Amino acid sequence: MRGTAMAVAFLTAFSVGIMSWALGPDDLPSGLGPVSGALKAQLEAPTSPEAPSQKSPALAFGLSLLLPGAGQAYEGRWAPAILFFGAEAASWTAWYVWKDKGKDKEREYQAFADMHWNPVRYWAWRDSYQARYDTTWWTHRLPERKGQEYYEMIGKYDQFAAGWKDYPSEWLEDPPEDNRGYVGRDSLRARYEDLRVESNRHLKRAGYMMGAVVINRVLSAIVALRGAEEEEILVRVLPREEGPVLATFWRF
Repeated sequence: MRGTAMAVAFLTAFSVGIMSWALGPDDLPSGLGPVSGALKAQLEAPTSPEAPSQKSPALAFGLSLLLPGAGQAYEGRWAPAILFFGAEAASWTAWYVWKDKGKDKEREYQAFADMHWNPVRYWAWRDSYQARYDTTWWTHRLPERKGQEYYEMIGKYDQFAAGWKDYPSEWLEDPPEDNRGYVGRDSLRARYEDLRVESNRHLKRAGYMMGAVVINRVLSAIVALRGAEEEEILVRVLPREEGPVLATFWRF
């Protein structure tokens, strides 16, 4: 095997982005003692014609951002890949369960309101109240359509208490100045608000799960990026026509 001079090769390939530095067996400095001998033995040993496997940090990052664990699988690190993928699956499952429960309770409280809250009663009370008292404390108008705002207002604000069927009928024509006498009771409105609070609690938990999905993806992408960057500096023995060389590869 003939000796080779020290070779410094700069391979500019934008698709791969690799720089390399190669050293032949006869170029090793003798002052390294046992280390020099070990490196020389490695260079003189039979080598594989395969080039070192390069892992792209950008690709690993992008894969994990799209599907947590995919970047780790691309790098061949299966334990964290399974962990991140499992967290993704668990988060989506919990999101679906909580959202489904929240929507079920939402339909339940809407049906409850349609059965027990009557806009005609509210309008009768409104007309009587306007004829007697100041109405500047009224902060909202009843929406014309039954949407999210409609169902929130009729339970949340005292202004709409008269619409509930258990609101005293005598108060519709001769209303008190405020509705605290009704609000403090074990009323249909209170039961309605309990249903609405339960629905919102489930939907809020579903929102937390969606946040967990985002966090898991970002964390998986960062871990995949760092894992790929750890392999950016590689030391390999490569075959050459003049004999094997010790090569160092790194990305830029």
